[in-house]
Formats: sequence, C-alpha cells, structure tokens
Amino acid sequence: MVEESNPAKRLAWLLAQLRERRSISTENALEVTLGIDEQDDSALAMHLAAIVRLPGEIERDLGRLPFPTDNFVVNLQPLYGHVRTLFQLGQSIDQFNGALGEGVRVNLDNCADLLASLGPERVPTREQLDEWRDEITDLADEVRTADDISDELREFLLGHLEEMLIAITMTRVSGSGPLRDAYYRLRGHAVVAPAHVAEEAKKSSACTRFWDVVGRIADVIQIGTALALPFAAPVELPPAPAPPPIVMEAPKEPPLVDSPIEVPPAPAAEEAPPG
Repeated sequence: MVEESNPAKRLAWLLAQLRERRSISTENALEVTLGIDEQDDSALAMHLAAIVRLPGEIERDLGRLPFPTDNFVVNLQPLYGHVRTLFQLGQSIDQFNGALGEGVRVNLDNCADLLASLGPERVPTREQLDEWRDEITDLADEVRTADDISDELREFLLGHLEEMLIAITMTRVSGSGPLRDAYYRLRGHAVVAPAHVAEEAKKSSACTRFWDVVGRIADVIQIGTALALPFAAPVELPPAPAPPPIVMEAPKEPPLVDSPIEVPPAPAAEEAPPG
C-alpha cells in the first residue's frame, strides 16, 4: 500500500503490484492494480498518462532536496522509456519486467527514501480508499432513490459523488491531489448554488451524510476543517456560559481616628496704634 505521497514511492508500489501479475497482460494487470472497470477506457487512459508523468515528477522533487541528486537522476533516466512501454497494452507483464532492471528498482527505492525527507503529505491507505469507495457507492444509491430531495439537488450530489469515486481511484497513482481537486470543485459549486438548493440541502438526511463523508476525507488528506462547506447543516454549539455578575463595591469609609484632631489657634488681632 502507498504510505507516503511521493512519486518514487507511488511508482515503486505500482511496479511491485505489476510484478505479482506476471501471467496476465499489461492492460488487465493495470485494471486490476488500479481498480478500474474493464470497460472504462477513458479511466485507463487517464491513469496511464499519470503513470508516464511519474518519472518527471521524481526528477522535479529530487531537485528540491538540499544536497546533490544528479547521480539518482542519471540512474532514473531509463524509467522514462520503461514506463512508456505501459502504453503498449498488448505486451505481457513478463516482457515489461524484463525491460526494467534491478538497478532501476534499487534507485527508485532509494529515491523514495530521500523524498520522504521532504515532509510528504498524508495519503490514505489502500484499505481506507476501498472503504471510502464502498461508502460513496452506497450513498449514491441512497441519493438516487431518495424521495425527499429535488432533481436539482440529486444531480448536484450524484455529480460530486462520481467525481469523488474517480479521484479515489486516481489517488493510487497521483497521491492526494485528485481528492483535493474534487473537494475544491465541490466547494466552488456549493458557493454558486441557488439559495433554494442550499436551504433544501440543510434539511436532507442524504445531504447530511454526504457532508459527513466529504468532511472525513478532507480531514484524512489534511485539507483541514477550517474550510467548512458553504451549505452543510449548521453545527449546534452548546450555549456559552453566562458571564459572572458584576458586583459594584460601596466606597470605603475613611478610617476612624481615636485621638482628637488638633486645630491650631487663630492668630491674635493686631492692636491699633494710639491716636
């Protein structure tokens, strides 16, 4: 399973999965490895394009390291040609693995370890992705049969659920980027949604469950909860405690003095001079 989101790790994972399927064609091995419907040619083409970009992504990320990586880049050059052979969908996995020497695999693993030092983003495990796929598929079935939502809201929810399913499949090759993109598109669509759809969404149980699933995915891929969805159901917060009453203190009396206050004698009157 993919634990770090760096291109070397993802490509190493992919090649390891393909090596386990020597008895079938490259095309079928990719479909099984990536979890793509056999009839979905567009999804397969999209994944192949992402796979071919991985060597370039490895080279780009190696360039961000604070120490020389030229040796690794030179040794990874054969990856460009070998990964492109994945486009030749009729060939066998044995032929593909024969073209990819052990030295390239060792360098790939070393690059994965180096790129882990860049602070890779957290990526869901394969088990987590499968769990989300099952949950979203079940939720889509609920939305299709719900009788308490309008067709407009149903179309909104089903469209974004489909995007999330595609993004979950892409995550195995492209890291968390596709899931983040799907999340941001959802936010943008929600911002411009008509007011009546936004109000309806707050009252729908299917929509509440939708926001719950999306929020949990966002937390795992570290988008953060600060980006609250625009028309998710409001969270009921407990009332704030009442402030303590303000007590006004009476002014203090001056202290009592036991000894009498001495008053100085008045000055004597001046005598008038004789006439």
